Amino acid sequence: MNSAVTFIIDEYSEKQMYLYSGKENVAQYLSKKIKESGKKQSEISRQVGYINPNIITMFKQGRTRIPLDKIGPIATALEINPGDLFHRVMAEYMPETFEALLPFLGSVSLTHQESLLLDAYREACLASNHLFVIFKSE
Repeated sequence: MNSAVTFIIDEYSEKQMYLYSGKENVAQYLSKKIKESGKKQSEISRQVGYINPNIITMFKQGRTRIPLDKIGPIATALEINPGDLFHRVMAEYMPETFEALLPFLGSVSLTHQESLLLDAYREACLASNHLFVIFKSE
């Protein structure tokens, strides 16, 4: 069975692509990822460096913002992409700062596999001189 992924370049700005418009907020995202991890909050809090697991509840409820220095440890504990969590946190907590940083961030939120796919996409676009490319897998 063939499947195809079509990438189309459109008029959306970088800002619109990274601001996660219409997606869940940081608290909802974190709550979902904690549930998916199957870990207890006490285990996550220890892995992140907190003594009291209540802080994880406060993050999940949106009562406390995730400190920037805890993004990496939280992402590691939940086995999620730290760049994606960073983008979500910055877009929600500090949108003006995030907007100013966007030109310098590049592909911060890409996984290794996504980076390889993007490289292949760019090569295909350069070779074909088109704005879209269809990748087929068999």
